[in-house]
Amino acid sequence: PHPLNEQDILDVGGGTVENELTMQIEPESNGGHFCGVHKTAVPIQKMRELINDDNPADEMITYRCDDCAKCITCRKSPRLNAISLQEAVEQDLIERSIRIDLENRRVIAKLPFVKNPVEYLSDKHKSNSNLRQAKSIYFAQCKKPDTEKVGIRKAHAELIEKGFMIRIDELPGKTQDMIKNAPFRHYYPWFSVLKDDSLSTPVRLVVDPTRTGLNVILPKGENRMSRILDIVVRNRTKLYTWVSDVSKLYNQLILDESAYPYSLFLYDESLDPGKEPTTYVMTRAWYGVISTGGQAGFALDEIANIGKETHTNATKCLNRDRYVDDIFSRDETEQGRESQINEVKELLGTAGFNLKYVVRSGDKPDKKASPDGK
Repeated sequence: PHPLNEQDILDVGGGTVENELTMQIEPESNGGHFCGVHKTAVPIQKMRELINDDNPADEMITYRCDDCAKCITCRKSPRLNAISLQEAVEQDLIERSIRIDLENRRVIAKLPFVKNPVEYLSDKHKSNSNLRQAKSIYFAQCKKPDTEKVGIRKAHAELIEKGFMIRIDELPGKTQDMIKNAPFRHYYPWFSVLKDDSLSTPVRLVVDPTRTGLNVILPKGENRMSRILDIVVRNRTKLYTWVSDVSKLYNQLILDESAYPYSLFLYDESLDPGKEPTTYVMTRAWYGVISTGGQAGFALDEIANIGKETHTNATKCLNRDRYVDDIFSRDETEQGRESQINEVKELLGTAGFNLKYVVRSGDKPDKKASPDGK
């Protein structure tokens, strides 16, 4: 460290939202000068607020008159009182981005941008793509140990096999041209993550759209997750319980082709840092994208609503006993429990969803749910 004066500090003050610099100087009376440089991670919500010029803070609902405070609708839940106008706008974008296609048993999702993606991402990356950034991160993954590369190849092969990802040159020519001529092409930075406690996917490929700025211009929406405590307490009131998991919930959302230019992925099976990667297109919604959780949750809510007349038991399970992709329900009889399980399977199947496993109280758990059979 070298002595700094006040002007030195002023000359350094060019920090960005993602990389803010602060300088600290210890007075000479304490034995000399000390310089420290610190990096801070700014939460996504704060970053979104910085670019959100259309919804200033004074539009937030902070006060209600006596008449409005007595409104039955607003008093139904404490959560409703905390919903801001911004959350309501974001939730509306998320809901309009989802389409349930019962005829083909699938759910279609668009990317619900809150800002013009071309303008924002082009300005951020000073280019019509973030290819350079994505390549740098990909080559870093190529330096992983060979043992981890085995898991990466297996995970990627599974994504291809399930149709969650496809090589760009295997798409129809018209779709290829649409992507190549897009005003901005977004490549996901991706990383391999080891998860030893996972039986199905010990090595996972995760994307980081926060690093590219994509998450900043996508909505999170309202927090509509049920309270775990409420689910568990209700479950304890019945003798016959069951638990399940909606298989690959986020990946079951099929991306609309309009999202393809923003869903590019670099990969080569050799994972050789000296070889150029191939471009793939992610055709499904993905973990790590901030809007995906809200979209998946709304899709399940809509499916439950569709079955409220024909699958009443399933509707109750999905609406009241679900936390994200986990279902934890119960009934007074074994027959009632089996009816719930069958109805949930049937209703989810109308939109292309499946249960990964079913575990019943009193029975040994499915091998997909427990490593030791307990």
